[in-house]
Amino acid sequence: MVHKIKYPAVFLLVYLLCALVDFGSTYYRQAKIPATEHSSAELSDAMQQLMQQHRLSGAELSQAISEVQQQKTRYLN
Repeated sequence: MVHKIKYPAVFLLVYLLCALVDFGSTYYRQAKIPATEHSSAELSDAMQQLMQQHRLSGAELSQAISEVQQQKTRYLN
């Protein structure tokens, strides 16, 4: 009778341990991702129009904005 309970209990314990490790690693990765300043819902009308005109995704728009900011800092220096 003990053997019938022992193996499912060990399996359940290992499963819960793996789930805990997976949750912890996911939480750690998410914590390392920097927070963005604006979501696409908060974009100004001009930015939304720019995205629609050039068919940019949010990632492409943020890349373009960061490139412009880098060029601006290089110009100022």
